Amino acid sequence: ALELLTEKVISTAGCPLSLGEALRRLLECVAGGILLPGSP
Repeated sequence: ALELLTEKVISTAGCPLSLGEALRRLLECVAGGILLPGSP
């Protein structure tokens, strides 16, 4: 599941991301509760 989330986060950025920016976006999704049961 984490691999698919990572791919989605990177592909929806709209522009090339640095490694740090991609990691920041991924951690923002995780912190937002995307992996919790019943999340959108």
